[in-house]
Amino acid sequence: MTEFASISDIQSAITDEIFFAMGAKHRGFLRQALGWIFALPTHNFAKYMAGVDAAIAEGGPPAGCRVMMDSLNVDILARGIEQIPTSGPTMLLATHPGAYDSMAIGSLVPREDLKVIATGTRLYTVLPNLRPNVFFVSKKPGENMVTLRNAIDHLRQGGILLQFGSGKVEPDPATDPVGDEVFAKWSPSLEIILRKAPETTVVPTVTSGVLLARFRDSLLTRLRRKDMDRRRLGEFIQVHQQLVFPKSVDGRARISFGEPFHLADLESVNTEKRIMPAAIERVKETLVEHLRWLSGAGDE
Repeated sequence: MTEFASISDIQSAITDEIFFAMGAKHRGFLRQALGWIFALPTHNFAKYMAGVDAAIAEGGPPAGCRVMMDSLNVDILARGIEQIPTSGPTMLLATHPGAYDSMAIGSLVPREDLKVIATGTRLYTVLPNLRPNVFFVSKKPGENMVTLRNAIDHLRQGGILLQFGSGKVEPDPATDPVGDEVFAKWSPSLEIILRKAPETTVVPTVTSGVLLARFRDSLLTRLRRKDMDRRRLGEFIQVHQQLVFPKSVDGRARISFGEPFHLADLESVNTEKRIMPAAIERVKETLVEHLRWLSGAGDE
């Protein structure tokens, strides 16, 4: 029997995440005293997320992602979709500008067996049909080892996995440079996964245009000092405005899927045992092509 998400539970979880993004405690005094301020946008968001969860029950994660993109009125333009295999072990190795990038990517995946590695939040726990499709990362090493094993098993069984390089929100290529310091934070877990599931096809994936500068630099985001925290808060503000006033936000996500590669390809060009630098280089190449495309110099 299909389990349906509770709108009130989703709304409560979303409100928790908003206050956490502002630097407060999930269930602290500020959240309890001022949570009502966000009642309208969080209720709307909750209704949409309940619809997303129901769609996942019917057609898998990509179906839910498409429902959310339609709800946010986001225009997605992509290049290289044909690079995604329609079957067999596949990893979408992606940059992570945040906001709704995971759902924008997921909406384009031509298969239902998509799973994603993501940081665990209370929101996931109240979405019964989405939850089984997420491998959670936490601050506990033991739990992360379980996540790693589950991701490897999924690939060995022929599934497709969306993995963000560092798991942290990064600059959006449409508004900010994505330099070597960003890739230096990428997790070496990629190397472990590929060595345990060597037949995996890796597709470099770059997304832009999901976090608009006016939300990233809003007055409210200045409450946070770190750039990553500002981007995280900015994405909450933007998504909520898109849900309440969809025509006020011009959502235009652009996604590039680069040339696929395998473990053997990385080993053939790397004289050392580590393959991570070679994998990152493939993503950087896709980023360069993506920027050329955005500037109008590349082919569409």
